[in-house]
Amino acid sequence: MIQPPLPLKKPFYYALGLHGGIILFLLIISFSFPEKIFQEQSVSVINANVLNSLPSQAAQQQPEVKSAPPIPVPKQPTPKPQQQKPMHRRTITKEQAVEQTVVKNATIDKKEHLARQRQKKRAEIVHEKQLRAKELARQKQLAHQKELAHEKAVAEQSRLKALHAQQVQGTIDRYQAMITQAISEHWLIPPGVDKQLSCKLNIQLAPDGSVLNVTLIESSNNVLLDRSAVAAVYKSSPLPVPSDPDAFDSFRNFDLIVKPEDIIS
Repeated sequence: MIQPPLPLKKPFYYALGLHGGIILFLLIISFSFPEKIFQEQSVSVINANVLNSLPSQAAQQQPEVKSAPPIPVPKQPTPKPQQQKPMHRRTITKEQAVEQTVVKNATIDKKEHLARQRQKKRAEIVHEKQLRAKELARQKQLAHQKELAHEKAVAEQSRLKALHAQQVQGTIDRYQAMITQAISEHWLIPPGVDKQLSCKLNIQLAPDGSVLNVTLIESSNNVLLDRSAVAAVYKSSPLPVPSDPDAFDSFRNFDLIVKPEDIIS
């Protein structure tokens, strides 16, 4: 025979259902639904849970609870889609900073390298200009020294030529006097001839002094005097001549003026 449930157990189940409903209510409130809506709905849930947790007999004894009309839930505005924030923003920013630093350092290194290259090139240009200036100065100095040496050599050569010419002229004058003396020794002057008269002769000699030819250039207007002068030159052959070739060149073909009183050149 089944014994009916003791009336003392109903409050226990009732209290147990109440505590379970409270705990469930607190858990529901902790989520993201609006507080007001959950408060109103939680009451219904708690009542339903409590009623369901009671025995069937207690449910029959309890008056029927009419459910409250549903409260209209206001429509929540559709949230705008938020732009997804980039992940690891700090890491990306740090990498960008490192990359910018590397690019900046590379730019600075490149500028410094170009500056060093330009400075080096300018130094090379300056050094090259200095070398050119030194070389030009050295060439000018060498040219000046060469010009001075040339002028000195020319001056010395001119001096030597003048000295030699002077010596040659002295030799010519000496041998010319000797030739005049040799002709005067062989000149037979016709008697009664004016001693102031003179004639001019062109004489050609060989290197040994031999007379090759005698030509009357200017007559004394006395035929006998002219002939005697030409004859005296031939009789004097060979005439004394210098051994120096330069001095002898003046006696290969030379003119000589002769006078009865004195034979002069």
